[in-house]
Amino acid sequence: MVDKTKNPIERRKHIRYPVRGGVYATLHPTHEMLGPVINVSEGGLAFHYYPAFEEIRGVGKTRETAELSIFSTTFGFIMDGIRIKIVSDVESNKRQPGSQMKRRCGIQFMHKDGVEKVKLDNLIQTIKRT
Repeated sequence: MVDKTKNPIERRKHIRYPVRGGVYATLHPTHEMLGPVINVSEGGLAFHYYPAFEEIRGVGKTRETAELSIFSTTFGFIMDGIRIKIVSDVESNKRQPGSQMKRRCGIQFMHKDGVEKVKLDNLIQTIKRT
């Protein structure tokens, strides 16, 4: 029997680049999921967020597709209306009584047009240099 915990199979097609701060993502139209981007690749990104209400728990599981904005005051970057698919939305930390729940949302970019691809490529290149 193969032990997959020692040598897990990587299914991602693109290299993920860690983001060291200053880049944020939010979902449209309600912006209930807003937080710092953790990593980004040509295929998608992951970000942390704090749900505004306990009832939002699992919000990503209720939506297959949405629109995303990515922005950075550090890099002077903004990109709105990126079509995405939410692929994961999980609790990111063990909560202590009275502490706020942090979640991690993983998204996949859908059907990038030429302009979106160029902007995302520029963002990735900027992140790689930092």
